[in-house]
Amino acid sequence: KNWITFQLLNALQSLHDAGVCHGHLTTENVLLTSWNWVMISDVGCQHFKPVALPDDDPGLWIHWFEGRGREFGGGNTGVGTQEITVGSGHLGSNGEKRCTLPPERFFTPGLVKDATKTTPTELAYSMDVFSLGCVLIELFLNGERALDLGDLMEYRRQGDASNMPLSLKQKLDKIESSKMRAACRHMLSLDPSSRLSPVDYLDRLSASSSSSITHDARRNPKKPDVKISSHSSTLAPIPECFK
Repeated sequence: KNWITFQLLNALQSLHDAGVCHGHLTTENVLLTSWNWVMISDVGCQHFKPVALPDDDPGLWIHWFEGRGREFGGGNTGVGTQEITVGSGHLGSNGEKRCTLPPERFFTPGLVKDATKTTPTELAYSMDVFSLGCVLIELFLNGERALDLGDLMEYRRQGDASNMPLSLKQKLDKIESSKMRAACRHMLSLDPSSRLSPVDYLDRLSASSSSSITHDARRNPKKPDVKISSHSSTLAPIPECFK
C-alpha cells in the first residue's frame, strides 16, 4: 500500500506538471498491474463532465459521477482487484454512494450572490488532492469508502475542517501510520488553498529530511510549461518509509 501511495503521489504530480487536472479521481480510476505498477485512467473525463454541481439535486452527480459498476455486474480492474479488495463501482455493499469530489465543486442555487466567487468554472489542482485523500483512505481501509454524498454535504455545511463528520474521524483513526493519517486529514481540508501539492505530501511522508527530494521546478503546478529537471519525482529514489 505504501508503494502504491508513492506511485499515486508521483503520478498525480506528473499530471499537474503537464497542466492537467483529472477531475474525478477514484479507486475505480486507479489501475494496478500484476507487478504492482499504478496507472491513472480516465484522464480526459474533465473535458465533458461538469465542474460545478447543485447541492439540492443529486441527479447531476448521479448521472456523471456515481458510476454503474454494480448495476452491470462488471468486475473492476482497478486497485481493488488486488489484495486491497476495493469494491466495484461507486456503490458500497450497503448501497451508500461513494463520493470523492471536493466540497467546493458544489453550490447552493438561489443563494449565490456572486457566482464568479462561489461557483467554480474550471478545475483546480487542489480538487484532485482532495480526491486523492479519499482514495488513500479507501486504500488503507481495504475498500471502506471515505465519504458518501451525505457525509460530504454535512462536512461542507459545517464549514470548519476541525468539525469533521464523526464517521470520517473514525475512519482516519483506523489508519495505523500517523504520518499517513495526518497527510490524508490535511488533503481533506475544506479550504482548497491549504492543501499542498502531491510532491509536498511526498516530502512530508519521507522518513527524514535527508530523504526528501528537491522539486523546485515542480512546486508551482500553475506553470505547466516549466521545464522539469532531472530531479523529477519520476526519477527519484524511493523514500525509506515507502520501501
